[in-house]
Amino acid sequence: MKGVIYIGSSDTNIKSLFVDDNIVNNRYVINKDNYIFEIIINNNTCICKRLDLNKGWEIELLIEANIKNNYYDSNIIPVFFINLEKDKDRLIFIRNILNNIFNNKYVYRIEGVKHNIGLEGCRLAHINAHISAINKGFNYYIITEDDIKPLIDSENINKYIEKSILFKPDLVLFEQGEKLEGKIQLKKINDNMYRIEGGGNNAGCYLCSKKFGIELIKHWIKSPGRHIDHSWQDLWKSNNVYFHRPQLFQQREGYSNQSDVYYRNTIKPFDWQLYEKNQLQMEGYSNQKEVYYRNTNSFDCGLYEKNREKSYYISNILLTILKIYSNYYFYIFLLLLIVIIILFIIRKNIFKNN
Repeated sequence: MKGVIYIGSSDTNIKSLFVDDNIVNNRYVINKDNYIFEIIINNNTCICKRLDLNKGWEIELLIEANIKNNYYDSNIIPVFFINLEKDKDRLIFIRNILNNIFNNKYVYRIEGVKHNIGLEGCRLAHINAHISAINKGFNYYIITEDDIKPLIDSENINKYIEKSILFKPDLVLFEQGEKLEGKIQLKKINDNMYRIEGGGNNAGCYLCSKKFGIELIKHWIKSPGRHIDHSWQDLWKSNNVYFHRPQLFQQREGYSNQSDVYYRNTIKPFDWQLYEKNQLQMEGYSNQKEVYYRNTNSFDCGLYEKNREKSYYISNILLTILKIYSNYYFYIFLLLLIVIIILFIIRKNIFKNN
């Protein structure tokens, strides 16, 4: 029996991913140097043999042993929540929330990744969450962060999730960012499922398929320095991505582990009435005498998100600089530099006058 171990990154924060032969070819590039390995799983032992170079020798690597033995009922939807070791209060809170909604046997904690740049830690943690879910053999699973809370009762949450899976989605967002009612582009499929065609963000709580999870892992590994809820939009046009109505969860207030945000207020739920009002205003007959009909106002969501990513990236650089130099000696150095510049200007003017 053969399978594949996909690593895809030299970053030690990223775990190895196992997928079966139906998804990825037997021979696969698994590191940045393009070395090709064959994976053989036998008697609960995974052997990794290098095929492409140095024919006179081979390396063997013991990797996870019991991956193929995991079989789960297809009706089970597991939940993987991300939590940093330091956030003990959030761990207690999110376990209580999730255990009251889902089968606690299938609620798993994913160790958050501590990083100097918050968005990088977030990216790596979400990659590991998907890897863990796929390694356990689930076809659909929920990824959530540890600062969400439900907006409706647990019984209806489970019913909505079960109905969502009937559409065979790649991704379903169960929460959303603020002030997107005039920016997000949605196509109504039914009363609960809206296909996202542009805009929208937040990765606080979402349902994902195994197939799309593998695509996200590959994409996020190649997208350092970008917020994951921006970069994953690159894949939306070619996949079935939905926003659920009603919104099932929202992000609660509290301190943030993002380096560009220190504290967040409770994220207001998506305002569907405002969204529908905006849709009516964007296209339809005009009451203005000089305008008989108004076309939909175009809003380039892709450009908006790219510009926002740039601003986040610049702010992270500035924050890093401030953290490094915000000390007593830096201000002394700055003061001396200003004095030297002033003296140089004065001296230059004296020479000119003479």
